[in-house]
Amino acid sequence: VADMRGAGASFGPSHAEGDDVEGRDGADLINWIAKQPWSDGTVGMLGASYLAEVQPRVAAERPPALKALSMVYAFFDGPSAAYGMGGIFRSGWQSGWVDRVAAADNRTSAPDAPITNIPPVDGDQDQRELRRAVAEHREGVDDEYFNHIDRFKSVGIVRDELPFLDTYQKTGQNNLQTLVPKVNASGIPALLNGGWHDIYAND
Repeated sequence: VADMRGAGASFGPSHAEGDDVEGRDGADLINWIAKQPWSDGTVGMLGASYLAEVQPRVAAERPPALKALSMVYAFFDGPSAAYGMGGIFRSGWQSGWVDRVAAADNRTSAPDAPITNIPPVDGDQDQRELRRAVAEHREGVDDEYFNHIDRFKSVGIVRDELPFLDTYQKTGQNNLQTLVPKVNASGIPALLNGGWHDIYAND
């Protein structure tokens, strides 16, 4: 279990969801795991929601040790299945998601408040390093995300704005379906698990 750059106990500014730094960092992590004395060099990924959506980004980088993906509740078509259902921006769902992510990362709390929602790291009992990490997270793209949400609240039906939804980030992809050819080319077996009543049933 690892926190990606800009989240949890990891250092770095937070990136917008889908930034391709996630794939590169994930590939570095896979390669590191494969070299550890407790590893046989074979690595699989498992997770739900965001922990599922990061997996294709890592697979697209084709780390040699990555041999399997197991994704639960992952969306591959953001404009149609997640933040822009049927071309109408889901501002309530998206803004609620951003708020919950910020709260889970302690960014909505006072900087000097005890951090109780991020697992402690060995050797950092006074949370000094964790506070440094969370401070770096605050330097990320939260404001940019909120600005986009505010814009779309006034747009309403955004079918004409979908290209913007897919390309507003400087790097990376909001839309995982753009990575499907690279995931297929990697040859890594992938299981996508979902249900009729999941939030991403269309995918």
